[in-house]
Amino acid sequence: MYHDKGGPVAFDPEGLLSTLPAIVNVIAGYLTGRFIQEKGKNFETVAKLLMTGCVLVWAALFWGQFFPVAKKLWTSSFVLLTVGIDLGIIGILLYAIEIRVWGKGARAWQRGTRFFLVFGKNPLAIYLFSELFLTILGLVWVQPGLSFYEWVNAIFFQRFFPGPFGTLVFAVCYMLLCWGLGYVFYKKKIYIKI
Repeated sequence: MYHDKGGPVAFDPEGLLSTLPAIVNVIAGYLTGRFIQEKGKNFETVAKLLMTGCVLVWAALFWGQFFPVAKKLWTSSFVLLTVGIDLGIIGILLYAIEIRVWGKGARAWQRGTRFFLVFGKNPLAIYLFSELFLTILGLVWVQPGLSFYEWVNAIFFQRFFPGPFGTLVFAVCYMLLCWGLGYVFYKKKIYIKI
């Protein structure tokens, strides 16, 4: 349950009506992966991904005039927008990394993707670790009313990087910690799948 701006009224934006459109996001990702596998990594595939992405973004902007683009409610217009943007990004990355020949810098460009490959090899394990570890940090109390998670943010990150930038640095460091676990799994060739 969420407490909007610390208010006393709790609400759950992730009910049944927002779960159904969220399922559409997952199905769209699956269908996109299948499409790329079946059609191959070529210019036609990239063109179709980019065109479909543009059409979906346009449809989302049009539909958003009547039904708002809202992440908290996971509206259908939000689904159209995110799937459209995702298709565009996948099309661009597919072209830049897999298709285009970059000359002497090609290997360096592909080496730069290894950071993201770690996340792609064990997304479920990294996600579960991030959620469970965050929960544990929130349950360990340093003093009454101050969890270990809040304490680390206040004592270290907010001291050196005050304000929103400190929160961003904390989030990036936490993401890198989760990436580190994924990297260990990647190096040991441990892949957790359903």
